[in-house]
Amino acid sequence: MIESKFTLAALFKNFSYVLVAFMSIGPEGYSVLALMMMLDTITGVLRAGVVHGWRSITSHEATLGIIKKGTAIVIPLMIAVAGHGVGLELVEVAKWTLRVLILSELYSTISNIQSIRLGRDVAEFDAVSYILEKIRQILERNIKKPNQK
Repeated sequence: MIESKFTLAALFKNFSYVLVAFMSIGPEGYSVLALMMMLDTITGVLRAGVVHGWRSITSHEATLGIIKKGTAIVIPLMIAVAGHGVGLELVEVAKWTLRVLILSELYSTISNIQSIRLGRDVAEFDAVSYILEKIRQILERNIKKPNQK
């Protein structure tokens, strides 16, 4: 008899694959985003240890960072699903958002590496907040459009 373990993480992962494929976003982009988020997290921990001392690293801060990344990773999927639900073609917006999130993680990872090399924090542009604002503006334009005559 073959035993299989049921976990909430496995359920979420498999459900997200189905949704991503159904919405035509593509699982490859999500895989790249997940990898970039892991690299950013690792370099962020290293940066905190090198720049602020290893005692500055707390599980609370790490958990908060992972929660922030977890909420960001669902944004493209939510855009595609919501667009599909209301009859708007937002798949390209979702793909654009996914690409920008990947570039944002790359930017953050490079900033972390630069901070490690310099031994001090460097100023970073908050690309995720910028993305969220642009998405809000796009949604506002699309929501207002059907009501205007």
